[in-house]
Amino acid sequence: MSDVSVIAPNHRVVGTVSAAEDLIIQGRVEGRIQSEATVIIDQAAIVEAEILARHVLVKGIVVGDVSGVEGIEIAPGGQVLGDLRTRRLALRAGGRVAGNVLTGVEVQPFTMAGKGGAQAWQRQTPRPPQVRGFSEEIVETSRPSSFTPAPQPATVGAGEVKKAKKEPSRESI
Repeated sequence: MSDVSVIAPNHRVVGTVSAAEDLIIQGRVEGRIQSEATVIIDQAAIVEAEILARHVLVKGIVVGDVSGVEGIEIAPGGQVLGDLRTRRLALRAGGRVAGNVLTGVEVQPFTMAGKGGAQAWQRQTPRPPQVRGFSEEIVETSRPSSFTPAPQPATVGAGEVKKAKKEPSRESI
C-alpha cells in the first residue's frame, strides 16, 4: 500500500467518503464509501454504507451493498448484510453473507477524475434485478404446526412390511 487513509476506532463518519487511495476503516461509517483503491473494514469496524471500490476486504461488519471492481473478500469473522456484486468473491471459513451474491459480473469503477462529491457517486451500472426467493411468506415457528405426518407402515423383517390396521373412528359409529 502506498498511500493509506484511516478512519480511527474512536471516529464516526456520516456521509460520503471518497478516496483515491487505500482506505482502512477501524471506526464507524454511515452513508457511502467509494474508492479507486482498496477498502478494508477492520475487525472492530461497523459500516452502515453502500461500498464501491476496486477491492473490498471485510473483517468487521457491513450493513449495505458492496461492489468490488476486482474482488471482494470476506475474512473469518467478517459479516455482510447486503448484496455483493463483483468479478471474484473469496468467502473464508467463518465469514458470513446475508444477501444476493452476483459474481463474474463487471462492476463499473469509481473514479475521482473530473468528478466531485455527490455527483461522482451516481450509480454507473444499473442495479441487478431483485431475485425473489421461493416464497415471500413469513412462517412463525412458535405456533404448533397444523401439519400431521401420515402414519408410516411398521417394518417387520427384511423386505416385509406390516400394514397398519385402520381403526374405526368414533364419528363413524
